[in-house]
Amino acid sequence: MKAKKTKAIDGKLGPHQVGDVVVIRAIPYHYIGEVAVIGEHCVTLAPGAVWLADSSRWASDFLVSGKVNEAEPFIDGVTVSYSVIGDVTKWRHAIPGQV
Repeated sequence: MKAKKTKAIDGKLGPHQVGDVVVIRAIPYHYIGEVAVIGEHCVTLAPGAVWLADSSRWASDFLVSGKVNEAEPFIDGVTVSYSVIGDVTKWRHAIPGQV
């Protein structure tokens, strides 16, 4: 199957923009949250973002079903440096701990 062609977006967080809910795989933690600020050296996730203590199986359980074994919330949001980000993808489920 051919991939659908889309217009490239040249951004510091790839195609993700303020307001998108994403999962960030970083060193040493992984985060889920709404992008609040895309800065020059870092991205800030809004209050209610979580870091994952245990994501379960990455593709089969976590990304597809939204299954999270353990997550810890940030009351005031969190800022993550681009230098520790491995990858970023859209999160298609409710942020753990939020309704």
